[in-house]
Amino acid sequence: MGTRGPAAADEGARVVHTDDVRWDISGDRFLVIYVVVLAAAALAGLAWRRWATTGSGTDDGTDRIELAFLNGGGLLACQVGLAMLRRTGLAEPAELSTLVATGRLRSGTDPLTRALHHALSQPRSSPETFDDLKVRQVLTRLYRQLRHRGWLLARRRQRLAKLGALPMFGTAVFGLVRLGAGALDRESLGNPGDVAGLILLVAGTLFAGWALLSVSDVSRTGRRVLRRARRTNVALDPRRRAAWAERDVDELALAMALFGSSPLLDVDPEFASVLGIRKDSRSRSPRDFDTRNATWLAYGTDSLP
Repeated sequence: MGTRGPAAADEGARVVHTDDVRWDISGDRFLVIYVVVLAAAALAGLAWRRWATTGSGTDDGTDRIELAFLNGGGLLACQVGLAMLRRTGLAEPAELSTLVATGRLRSGTDPLTRALHHALSQPRSSPETFDDLKVRQVLTRLYRQLRHRGWLLARRRQRLAKLGALPMFGTAVFGLVRLGAGALDRESLGNPGDVAGLILLVAGTLFAGWALLSVSDVSRTGRRVLRRARRTNVALDPRRRAAWAERDVDELALAMALFGSSPLLDVDPEFASVLGIRKDSRSRSPRDFDTRNATWLAYGTDSLP
């Protein structure tokens, strides 16, 4: 029989038994490390999200229809356009909860209001009006215009922003590995307080990561446009109980664009009812127009590239 040489002995010495590997970190010390890692992950994720959701355009210049689209999507933009037609005597409720055009448009009318007026050349319900081909085409152009201006985010940009959640999920996995090692009796997790604290931190990290997966299609520049317009026109806020009977058509349309459909419900409840505006939805500004499929859905412009 041969004898093992020094090389064979060294090779055997290099064998690592993974079952014996331990972190050798106390429970309270690991909590400190986890909090530091969590803080770094949160900063990295928020910085990435901030970069990804910042539009490339400026916040100079906009109109009522653009503001309405930013605030509530195609639905609110159409409601603003129809309200302008109604207040200028160019649209009236008809039989069976339909609408009909009753006059000729003035020069300089915006494309969406013009398309809505054309759609009402014969009595139509509000969903039929919104689904008119010309109306959908104008809304598609409006969306692409605002996206090109940097006020709306493309679908791929939204997906890019969601990557900001990865550092949070990675940190949560770090904590779960520690908990798993403790559950298998390969590592001491410390006293019950340390264990409870780690569980709460991991749960909070997972929740924060899940929250970062929600990305609006309105860019930071677009939100800045809305905030500035609301500050400038704060007197039109419905919570200040503005006297709409004393306001002109432009002010009513601007109030709807900035604060939702509540003003129309206050000044003309019959017409608001025909548009499907109810008291339980007066404070909502749904972004629910899908311009790719040309259908009214609850997902806004998220399906566009």
